[in-house]
Amino acid sequence: MQTQNQHLLQQLAERDDYNIKDSSQSEDQMKVHITEALSYTQEDRHLALILETVKRELGDADKELKWLRSAASSSGEGIPTAPEKAG
Repeated sequence: MQTQNQHLLQQLAERDDYNIKDSSQSEDQMKVHITEALSYTQEDRHLALILETVKRELGDADKELKWLRSAASSSGEGIPTAPEKAG
């Protein structure tokens, strides 16, 4: 009976060691995933800012084009269009 108890205690100790090791690995994986998530969040914010800047620049360019067309039509001159590229 004592031998069986010693064997069971040894199995319990081995299982505890395994669980501690597994828990440690899980924590390490969680830290990696959190770091990746933070990185992706920062990249997403950066891309959103770039997108907003490009939208604003496009809007400004559109306004300028409309103003130039208006100025050209009121002076009687048209704005030449670029020739189409042969593809």
